[in-house]
Amino acid sequence: MYYFLFGLLTVSLALLLFVVFKYSEHRKSLAILYFILINSFYGPAVYYVIFNGRAYKAFSESTFNFYQGYSIFFFVMMTLFVIGKNKAGSGFLSKPNFNDLSNNKLVNIYIGAVSAVIFGYILLYLPHFPLVHLMTKFTMIERPDMSGAIPLYYTFSTFIHFILPAMYLYYFDKIKSNKLKWGLFVLLSFLLLLGGNKGVLVYFFIFVWVFIFKLKINLKLAAMLTFAFTAYMIISGGAIASGIRRFFVTQGAGLIARFELIFRDFDFDFDKINQQVFYFVYGYPEGSQPTFFAGDFTVIYGIVLGTLITLAVLAVFMFISKFVDIHFSSNLFVLWSFTVCVYLVGMGSLDFPKFSRIFAVVLNVVIVLILEKYGSGILAGFKKKK
Repeated sequence: MYYFLFGLLTVSLALLLFVVFKYSEHRKSLAILYFILINSFYGPAVYYVIFNGRAYKAFSESTFNFYQGYSIFFFVMMTLFVIGKNKAGSGFLSKPNFNDLSNNKLVNIYIGAVSAVIFGYILLYLPHFPLVHLMTKFTMIERPDMSGAIPLYYTFSTFIHFILPAMYLYYFDKIKSNKLKWGLFVLLSFLLLLGGNKGVLVYFFIFVWVFIFKLKINLKLAAMLTFAFTAYMIISGGAIASGIRRFFVTQGAGLIARFELIFRDFDFDFDKINQQVFYFVYGYPEGSQPTFFAGDFTVIYGIVLGTLITLAVLAVFMFISKFVDIHFSSNLFVLWSFTVCVYLVGMGSLDFPKFSRIFAVVLNVVIVLILEKYGSGILAGFKKKK
């Protein structure tokens, strides 16, 4: 059963990928979701079945078999979702007109003001960021989201990790100098690492590879991989193999651990699911073990209802992605902002802080689009009054 299920899982993933490539979904707004799905529902299976891995293995064989069966079901449903999205007509989704959007001074003022606040915050607390501490004191300190050493870090990390890259991507095609364009890219990469969080950088690089490099395998991709692995080794002190395992296995292992605890009738504290799962897997309390959001839904609502809610959420994202694909297929600013929403949902629980981050990202897009649409008229009105 162990290997039989893995074979079915591989076939179901191959079917999903076939459909994804058939409809060019790997080049559209939901591209990051398929990376997350592979990490959550297939990476651990490869690690435990093919490589006989032992890390994070705090579950029984029967639970692992259930996880493989659950993953097969999930891949089949996602295959149907992708087909449905691409077979369904555009309907009213194609009616809104975004052709009159244009950059203007109000957009530049808004982006400049927000960026100035972000950089001011970074400079104010610069010595307290783990990466800076490592470079100046040669010791790594605890991440500020865990230690609370930097005031309002969770709030401002939303702007550093998600909104600042959006600002950069807004101007990406407008910057004529390649040296300036890629110089800012390197600077942004370091800023994403300041707090010691490596996951955001990896998915930002994946976004750049998909939507800017167009999935080409070249020296630029090699440079990003080298940078990412070097950053991991410096910040975490681990080997490359450890970084690969953490990227492809950890998220899915957190899902398996949740199934194991559900089957043991574990008494969850719904406000501390990540911490309880971390303690169960690692044996010590100081940490967090997030997973694909389906995991926490199954804990809170039960496996059947939790899965149905998860599929409903994904159906909504499919609907929104179709709208984004129609109107903003080449708009890096909007594509990144939507990708961030997918990333935030896919890489953890849907709690109030997560919704707050998504709201901030969406609000930023709405403000910029409104300013693009009406900014010139507002400026013209001011000039007439003068």
